Amino acid sequence: MEEKRKFIHSLIFPLLFLLLIWLVKFFEITMEMDFVQGGILPRKINGLLGVITAPLIHADWKHLVDNSIPTFLLSLALFYFYRDISYRIFFLIYFIGNILVWIIGRDAFHIG
Repeated sequence: MEEKRKFIHSLIFPLLFLLLIWLVKFFEITMEMDFVQGGILPRKINGLLGVITAPLIHADWKHLVDNSIPTFLLSLALFYFYRDISYRIFFLIYFIGNILVWIIGRDAFHIG
């Protein structure tokens, strides 16, 4: 019973995060907008906002689906096996990875 509750708890954040990125894509499509400029633009001050927004933006549905499966599985494993530190690790990976892209990425918008 405890393992089942632990597993269900581990599903919550990964599913909410996936719901968020799918809603962003749905909103982008239905409003006929292009969010690529919300990505990371390396070494530009206006590209720093992308450190927060870039992982939520995807070029097309295939890009979104291709990222959703590993994101879900890896975050599920993180929240299941490292429950006590999972949020801290998730956000460290989220921000450190994106800051590194901002520092060393090529001069173009980076999304997804």
